[in-house]
Amino acid sequence: MRSVVRIPAIVLFYGVLAACTAYIPEPAPAVTPVETLQPSPSPSPTPTPIPVSAFIPNADVLFQTDFNGEEGLPETWSASHTVFEDSTATINANPDWQGIYTPYQWASGETLLWRFSYAEGSQANISVSAGEWETASFRQWGIQNDFGQITPQFWEGERYLLLGWQEGYVRLEPDHWYVLMIHIGSPDEPFVIRIWDEEAPEAVMETRQTFSDPGWDDLRWNASATNGPTGTLEISHFEAIQDLSEFSVEGEP
Repeated sequence: MRSVVRIPAIVLFYGVLAACTAYIPEPAPAVTPVETLQPSPSPSPTPTPIPVSAFIPNADVLFQTDFNGEEGLPETWSASHTVFEDSTATINANPDWQGIYTPYQWASGETLLWRFSYAEGSQANISVSAGEWETASFRQWGIQNDFGQITPQFWEGERYLLLGWQEGYVRLEPDHWYVLMIHIGSPDEPFVIRIWDEEAPEAVMETRQTFSDPGWDDLRWNASATNGPTGTLEISHFEAIQDLSEFSVEGEP
């Protein structure tokens, strides 16, 4: 007969316990939570400042300059015999009537404004022009200063005419700041010139002229401030506004 070996029960108990203990899995290592990165909010865009007219409240400003840039002159403009200092353009005496010129960019319905001062004995011209000089196409509308006598004037081809002031009166003095307004008209509205004293804007004078000739219509104009053989002309601000809708030509500036 085959003999039977009997194993004590306590030995069996500890053997089973050891086997179970050997198969108990170790706990997984703790996972440290990772902070979720949130995108930074984008900065709010800075609104483009709306240009404010130095002269006409609530006007729709197309362009303005105080001649205080790196070169003192807007990039597309040109100048000669002119010194830029302290936000002022000083146009010196020269025999060729040179000065500051804008491109041919202004159109009917637009209004240009200049802050200007002149020295005693100066000869100067501030105007808008179109066409070719000394040809039938040439047109000019502006003011002429002859030794302190400032007069509205225009060129039509080779015809030159001085005009009188139709309304108001301003006592013009050298070395004093005034504002000149030049409005570019059309066959349907007059060309306008207006001057007022910056310190006393109630002192105004102006003249208007309607040109029915089609040669004055649908043009691109340049603006210029030039000085002649004597004296100096100073310009410290220029701006263009959309039209005259914000104030009456008949009323105060």
